[in-house]
Amino acid sequence: MAFNPYQSDKFKAFIPSDQISEYQDYLTFQCNSYKATEQEVTETWRMRDRLKTVSVGLVVCLNIGVDPPDVIRPNPCATLECWVDTTGQAPGKALENIGKNLQQQYEFWQPRARYRTALDPTTDDVKKLCIGLRKSSKDERVLLHYNGHGVPRPTINGEIWVFNKEYTQYVPLSLYDLLSWVGSPSVFVFDCSCAGYLIQSYNKFEKHEQGMSAIFLAACSKNESLPMNPDLPADLFTSCLTTPIEISIRWFVLQRDLLWHVPMDVAVKIPGKLNDRKTPLGELNWIFTAITDTIAWSVFPRELFKKLFRQDLMVAGLFRNYLLAERIMKSYGCNVTSIPSLPPTSHHELWETWDLVLDMCLSQINDVLKEKKEYEFSSFFEDQLVCFEKWLDRGERRAPIQLPIVLQVLLSQQHRIRALRLIARFVDLGPWAVREALSVGIFPYTLKLLQSPAVELKEVLVYIWCKIICVDLSVQSDLLKDSAFMYFVNILKNVEEPLDRRKMCLLILTLFCKDHPAGQEAICGVEMELESDCLRQWQCVFKGILIKNNQLLKLEFLKDYEKMHLWISDRDANVRASVLFLLTCSLGGEEEVFLDYETKIALSLISLINDSSPIVRNELVIFYSHFIYLYFNKFILAAFDLIEKKGDKSRYSLMDLDKAGFSAFSPVWKAMLVLSVDSYPSVSTPAKHCVDQIHSQFIRKKNRFTSSQPELSSSSMFDSSRSFKTSNFSINPNNNNPIKLPLKSSFLEYSTEFFNKEKSLNLNKWKQQRNWKMKQEYLQSDLDLLKFDEFGVLTNDLDSNIDYCKFHTFDSHLISCSNSTLTIWDWKFGKKINEFKNHENKQCKISNICFLNEENDSMIACASNDGIVRIWKDYNHQFNESLVTSWRCLLDLMPMRNFPNVFVDFWQNCGTLVCAGDSKSIKLWDVEKQSCINDISTHCMVGATCLTTERVGCCLIVAGFVDGSLRFYDKRLKSSNCIVNTFHEHSTAVLNVKLQNQGFRDVISGSAEGDIRYWDVSSTASIKSLNLSRISSLDFHDAYPLIASSSENQDVKIFNSDGHILSNNKYHEGFLGHRISPVTSLSFHSLDTVLAVGSTDGDITIFKATKI
Repeated sequence: MAFNPYQSDKFKAFIPSDQISEYQDYLTFQCNSYKATEQEVTETWRMRDRLKTVSVGLVVCLNIGVDPPDVIRPNPCATLECWVDTTGQAPGKALENIGKNLQQQYEFWQPRARYRTALDPTTDDVKKLCIGLRKSSKDERVLLHYNGHGVPRPTINGEIWVFNKEYTQYVPLSLYDLLSWVGSPSVFVFDCSCAGYLIQSYNKFEKHEQGMSAIFLAACSKNESLPMNPDLPADLFTSCLTTPIEISIRWFVLQRDLLWHVPMDVAVKIPGKLNDRKTPLGELNWIFTAITDTIAWSVFPRELFKKLFRQDLMVAGLFRNYLLAERIMKSYGCNVTSIPSLPPTSHHELWETWDLVLDMCLSQINDVLKEKKEYEFSSFFEDQLVCFEKWLDRGERRAPIQLPIVLQVLLSQQHRIRALRLIARFVDLGPWAVREALSVGIFPYTLKLLQSPAVELKEVLVYIWCKIICVDLSVQSDLLKDSAFMYFVNILKNVEEPLDRRKMCLLILTLFCKDHPAGQEAICGVEMELESDCLRQWQCVFKGILIKNNQLLKLEFLKDYEKMHLWISDRDANVRASVLFLLTCSLGGEEEVFLDYETKIALSLISLINDSSPIVRNELVIFYSHFIYLYFNKFILAAFDLIEKKGDKSRYSLMDLDKAGFSAFSPVWKAMLVLSVDSYPSVSTPAKHCVDQIHSQFIRKKNRFTSSQPELSSSSMFDSSRSFKTSNFSINPNNNNPIKLPLKSSFLEYSTEFFNKEKSLNLNKWKQQRNWKMKQEYLQSDLDLLKFDEFGVLTNDLDSNIDYCKFHTFDSHLISCSNSTLTIWDWKFGKKINEFKNHENKQCKISNICFLNEENDSMIACASNDGIVRIWKDYNHQFNESLVTSWRCLLDLMPMRNFPNVFVDFWQNCGTLVCAGDSKSIKLWDVEKQSCINDISTHCMVGATCLTTERVGCCLIVAGFVDGSLRFYDKRLKSSNCIVNTFHEHSTAVLNVKLQNQGFRDVISGSAEGDIRYWDVSSTASIKSLNLSRISSLDFHDAYPLIASSSENQDVKIFNSDGHILSNNKYHEGFLGHRISPVTSLSFHSLDTVLAVGSTDGDITIFKATKI
């Protein structure tokens, strides 16, 4: 039977289940740095200057039967004009039919336009037609089509030809006159030889004339003649522009020798209608639209694509067909030209797909027409959905070519759900993907689908809309039209809907109301009762947005705020912060009754200065900044009182301060002083600004009154009115970018950041594969006959001890700590990656570190001996490390040593940080919710010296103590009595303890006396012991039976579990190898047989195992 690594105890600690991976992603988001960022708003996808082609002029100059002097027609030659054979009927009748057909061909693309035809016209006829079209079109677009097959070619000067009244002469017509008659905006289609001269002339005019806005489509370049192949229509360019399916099939048959048996007119025999997608002909047109749209979107610049393919239905249709014209005309030596100039597309890969679609159609059409079989519809859209799905699985950060095709699939009832789910996966990649989807034109479809009652659409539509509104708030007005927002209201009100879906609906409605008075008014008219605890965060944010500028709603809320105020103690930090956001929005009422409510609330929030979440503390600073702004002068008095108490007896009288209501503001002022020295910069910085401003105003007023009226009391020095009467009051006026009071909260932007998070497509998959490979190598490794040799030395610039080292399990990163400095190394290459300060306080140093999210986007939890834990991300990016969060993990540190110990370990599976140290308790912190979830009594009067935890079940905690005791705790038991076992076999302090192999029972510990002991959780005594010489540093391997120790003799010894010495290192390698410096830190790699040795000279020596 083959060995299954999944059944191994070794592997249980590294189970990378999908559930865990998703949790890690969410945890990474929740621990994002809380920074004030403005939401990026982009409306580049929205067409603001949408136009319509409302008038079409068709100028046909054929003079059938008479060839122009500069044309020599071969025999046979092309005789079809607008699919009318000019030789099979009288010239006049043929010309009339050509005009009718041309109009019908254009009407398919714009049936509501006004059409006027000029057949073999004079100059006056053309002028009258053009002026009439512009007059009736006003500011809308006019299209002028010119067929010049029966007149001479355009001149170099940009003149086309028409006739005189007697048809005895060709009369030149200047392009400049034509432009002036038609006006702007306009579209010109020139189907004639040497049409490029007209493009050249227009470019000259445009340089001298301002305000010209014309689009030109020309059949060929200058000095090129139109093809006269008898198997093709004479107006090949016009056929491409107006009947693309018919000409595509004819051209395809001509290009394929194997299709000799297929008649040329097979296109007209294909059953169905062009505008009916459920018929063979309609399906071909649908596929053609999708392919040409995709070609243009993937090749053209976005602004150009938007202008040509999304501004005007007629222009969009013409340019889709123009891409076909470029391909077909090029095969006959003609290079179509246009204004604006377009990149070449004739060799785009999707044309081969179009050829395949035509081939599949023609291969069965004969049998279908003979009723031998049913028509088998194309699998084109299904195949493209598969391609899109594959791209989502393994693509790069570049929008997939299939995106416009998926948009077309939304038109199909059959594939709509699948297409929407794929689009939802795509927009989930980040804001860039949302913008790409919007630019391709997804928005009108998603807006229209809100009118659908289909239950199966709810989940995916809510998700897509959540992504869209997070990226662009301009969709607020679209949701207001026809009450489209009620789609989300109805889902939110339905308690049977999944909570996640209701939460996203609440987010959508919150953003719908943000800075949108009309939306707020519409929402206020809808009754909604939301009682779910899972919706607390967005309930508060939503209500805060609504009441912010509504005095009546503010008063109603304040009279009954106790209910939501209870949520301030919620375990989830986001809920606590959202309550503060709501309370901040409730401040600033105009009536005096607000004073009592506001002061009561402000006093009740003071305890939050010790909250574990910097998000909550930041929102507390925002709240107090608003409160200070409202009662600014009272806070100057509070600062005055505090300064006076610290100094000598002041000559200013404070006897009437209580009468001014001063007593309620002093505690808040003291809370702001505490917040101004917070460990998290995004909390301390704005708090400092508020404090500094109060102090500066106090000093300025004090100096003014001291010089003028020194005997005035403080109550007359400072006006006790409610607000500070300066609307543009700002902090630090000497700064070029002063921060204004009150401070602005970014909690809403922070809350929506999860939906805007950019996701990597391939990096995570690569990491998973790499991690899996490393785990397999670990499972298959053999420890027999190993010795440890020096692998390299990491030389540190810091002239201080290495206090602690830690290897990353999967990356080649080694973190070393020296006082307050973190240094990140690539130990395999011996290179320093980054170095930064964990904190600025020189009185404390780093005590312990651990990794979070090692499988994916790693972070470091760094504990200092003042009891504060700081979590860093991007630590391996030089100068770009980012502080995620910080809080005081242990509040009751015992002053037993100069530098108290604090130890941390992380349970990845449940997102819990375990903290112990010189404290009478072990605290368990939920990192995601940023709250303490358990407070375990150590039942010991001395502090902990080491800590280890069981990683799989997230239950067992083992701690060693100063008195040599070893204590086992189970978090599932009652917090006051979680201890399950205590051992007192060590006579001195426990240096280290480790749960080896991440098992449930194997524990190894060691003391300074060299007493190494093995334990079983269920035993009453150690099951094995080793006696080594006295040691100063000690570490055990997580997975292998390896022990590393160092002593005052400046040596590093590595033992196996039997006490056999595998390696004894006293000197560095080399001919002149010097003695190893006194060792201060030892650390094994979690998977590899590698040891890091930190010393007093600041260097780190790496030892790696090799086979003897």
